[in-house]
Amino acid sequence: GTGYRSGRRVQNELRYGDTIDFWRVILVKKFEQLRLLAEMKVPGQAVLEFELFPADGSKATLLVQRARFYPRGLFGLIYWKSLTYVHKFLFRGMLLKIAGQTRASIRKGPSPAEKTAGSCRL
Repeated sequence: GTGYRSGRRVQNELRYGDTIDFWRVILVKKFEQLRLLAEMKVPGQAVLEFELFPADGSKATLLVQRARFYPRGLFGLIYWKSLTYVHKFLFRGMLLKIAGQTRASIRKGPSPAEKTAGSCRL
């Protein structure tokens, strides 16, 4: 698919328009925010967002992950609702993998921060 192009313009830096697997970078604020748009065939538009916040005045960082889906029609609603639990499992695993890759300890979470978001303190 369109998202499986290999490589980025700068290997260790993300820029607007770069691809990661089947995701396209649509917003980058270094050390603050990353927003990705899915480039796969789904009945709607899927967006994955990560935000970093200082946590409670300590050296800890709060990582918030949001998965949003903007369905196209009734089939889009059925698609998203039917995969809710699968996505919760996948996104939780993604947060745990990020914590492991950064060698950070998880103080709390992942847990739902709001209806469509998950977060963990690193």
